[in-house]
Amino acid sequence: MVAGGARATVLHYIENQAVVQEGELVLFDLGAAYQHYCADISRTFPVSGVFSERQRQVYDVVCQALEETTAMIKPGVSFTELNECAKTILADGLMRIGVMTSPEQLPTYYYHSVGHFLGLDTHDVGDRKGTLLEPGMVITVEPGLYIAEWDIGIRLEDDVLVTGDGHDVLSMAIPRRADDVLEWMKNVR
Repeated sequence: MVAGGARATVLHYIENQAVVQEGELVLFDLGAAYQHYCADISRTFPVSGVFSERQRQVYDVVCQALEETTAMIKPGVSFTELNECAKTILADGLMRIGVMTSPEQLPTYYYHSVGHFLGLDTHDVGDRKGTLLEPGMVITVEPGLYIAEWDIGIRLEDDVLVTGDGHDVLSMAIPRRADDVLEWMKNVR
C-alpha cells in the first residue's frame, strides 16, 4: 500500500489513484514472502526530501514509540504490554507537541494495535491479548499517528524475532530514524 498526504491517514488506503505532491509525506506498507514466510514493513518518507517542522515532530514521536516498544521485546512479554508502551509514548508525544490535551484523545490519532504475528500469513494467527512472547516467534512493531487536520499519516513498522533472551530486528537495515531517512533520500534522488 502506498499513500501520500491526507490519504496516509487512512489505515489501509488502497485506491492508489492520486499523485503525491512536494511537501507531502508518503507512507509505504510493504509485504514480501520468501519460502512461504511473510514479512511486513512500513516506512514514511517526505516526498521533497525534507520534513516540515510538524512532520518531523510527529515522525520523531512515532520513531520513539517504535524503538522503545521494540526494546521491551523478550520472552514473557505480552502484546498488551507492548501496545500500552506504544500508546503511552504516542500520547505523551502528541501532548508535548500540542496536538492533544489529554491521553483520552489518543484513539483519534492512533487507531490500531502496535503489531501482529508474522508467519505463513502477513497477519498470522495468534491470540495477541492472551499470549506471552516466546523464543522463535516473529512479530511486527508498527506504531503510527494519523493527524487528518495536518494531512500527516506516519507509520513505522519493523519485523522482530523473539530470541531466548531478547529480540533481533530483522528489518534493521532499512532506515527508520528521520536523519537516516533524509540521508538515504539524498543518495537516491
